[in-house]
Order: sequence, then C-alpha cells, then structure tokens
Amino acid sequence: MLNLLQAEILKQRKLTFIKVVTLAPVVGVGILSVLLIALKLFGNDFGPVPTRTGNMGGGLIGYSSGYILNGLASLYSFGLVLVAGQAVNNEYNWSTIKMLATREPSRTRIILSKALFMVVYSLFILLIFIGCWLFYAFVLKIVFNDTLGLTEQDSDALGRGLEYIWPTFLGFLVWSLLSIALTTRFKSVVGAFIAFIVYSTVDGLASSLGVAANHGQLDGLVSWLKPIVAILKIIGPFLINTNITRLTNNTESAAFLSSLAPVQSLLVLVGWGAFFTWLAVLVFNRRDITD
Repeated sequence: MLNLLQAEILKQRKLTFIKVVTLAPVVGVGILSVLLIALKLFGNDFGPVPTRTGNMGGGLIGYSSGYILNGLASLYSFGLVLVAGQAVNNEYNWSTIKMLATREPSRTRIILSKALFMVVYSLFILLIFIGCWLFYAFVLKIVFNDTLGLTEQDSDALGRGLEYIWPTFLGFLVWSLLSIALTTRFKSVVGAFIAFIVYSTVDGLASSLGVAANHGQLDGLVSWLKPIVAILKIIGPFLINTNITRLTNNTESAAFLSSLAPVQSLLVLVGWGAFFTWLAVLVFNRRDITD
C-alpha cells in the first residue's frame, strides 16, 4: 500500500491543476503581503490596530483569521473535491486504468491509495494555510506597528484559529472522499462536482433544519409537517455539516448543535469518510474495466 501511495503522490504532483491549487494560497498571500509592505515603505499610515471579535478571537492573529481561514480556506472544499475527482478521472483520460487493474491484484488497494493520497494532500494544504495565516498576521503586525511578540490576545486567537481550521479540513477531506466515489461511478469530474454541490447543499439545509428541530424552533408547524420534524431531529446530529460546525465551535452558524459531543462529531465524520471510501471500492470492484 505504501508503494501505491508513493506512486500516487509522484503521479499527481506533476499535474498543473494540483500545482495551481497547492500554490494559490501562497501566491495570493505573498502578493497581498508585498503590497501592504510596499504601501508601508511609501509612507502609508494604516492607522490603529483593527479590532475584531468573535469566534476567531481578537488581535491581528484573530483579524487575519477572518481573511485566511474563514475566507480563502473556505473555498478549498471545492479545490479538494476537484483534486480528488482528477485523481480518479485522469486514470481514464490517460488510459492507465486497465494497466492498474491488471497489475495490481486488489482493486480495493487502488481506491485506498487514492483515498490515502487525499489524506496526505489535505494535511499538506492544511499546513500551507496555517503557514499563510501566521505569515499574514506577522505582516499585519509590521504594517500596523504592533508588537511582534505573542500577546495574551494573540495566544487566544492562535488557539481558536487552530481549533477551527483542522475540523474544517477534516470536513473537506470527507467531501473529497465522496468525490472519489462519485467520479468512480460517473467517470466524470464535472458530473461528480455537480452531484457534490447538490448533495452538500441538501446536507447543509437539512443540518440547519435538524438543529432548529432539536432546539424546538419547528414545533409550531402544522401537524402534517411534524413527522418531517421528527425525522430531522433524528438525522440532524449525524449529518456532515452539523458535525463540522460542532467541531469548529462556530456558534454563529445555524447548523451549530451544542448538545453534540465533539468526540461523537469526530466519529461521525470518520464514519462518513469510511462509508464514501467503501462506496468507491464497491463501485470499482463491480465495474467492467473495459467499459
């Protein structure tokens, strides 16, 4: 399995699309940082240190979280879904799928190598975003003439940011595993992406309604809707968006359910990831590789 994973990494790292997805946050933050420092050098007065409160904390580390973690990083659910889809679909585009299926005695291992690649890649992108976030916060400290050391407020924001970002990317990983299953089924990145958009939208809506049902906010509906409310109460705590939101402690979200234990949310997300991987294995094992 390790050999398959190494081969997968060597194969995927050569793709231009993956290079773009990987380097985009570094390039974006780098350009923005250069512009800010250039303005500082040319005498621009940035004024007092901006204040920002909320789930991400205060200070410039908390302030930068809003742009890097809540902003730029939030787009990477789409990036990881597309990367996962490309990892499967390119085997058909390159006509290498038959060679893989005949050379490797276990088709399950082929799919698992794709899933493991996404685990490694998701972790790599997570580390890149953490680096970009902290670097941007450092640049902001320079341009706002703030102390470069960690204040108590900075330490709190740092902890909040790390607490937010790892569950976010765990959720992105789960969606990427769904993309592997969908692309294996449809043999099309576009088809898989459309199906992901539909599925994630329905999951998000059901998560918000499920939380509202568990908080008793839907109890006043007409009687014929009560069975639907009862179902939402049951399935709400087991939906992907509900559990991502719970782990990130995003209390401002309509999908936040405080009664959920973080350990339960972690297990639910791991379970969804395992389920999507199993679906991909099931489809691939039953497929006629000549079709």
